[in-house]
Amino acid sequence: PTPSRRTSAPPSARAGSGSGAARRTRGRRGLGRLLAVFLVIVAGVIAAFVIASSGSGTEQQPIEEESLGRQVDQLRDFVRENAR
Repeated sequence: PTPSRRTSAPPSARAGSGSGAARRTRGRRGLGRLLAVFLVIVAGVIAAFVIASSGSGTEQQPIEEESLGRQVDQLRDFVRENAR
């Protein structure tokens, strides 16, 4: 009878060798992916905030300092226009 040749170590021998290093590498990759996803979400939130705060769309003229009565009337008009 011809002896059979094994080309690889039995599963029990493979499980013990280097498995700790492999777990650490997988853990670092997982942490890196989690960090990357977190940074993308944070960047999206910041971009949304900047877009929302910069694009108000209302360009109001400053109240002129001619007289107190005119300022009061302009303020009333401003409140009426923007309270709707």
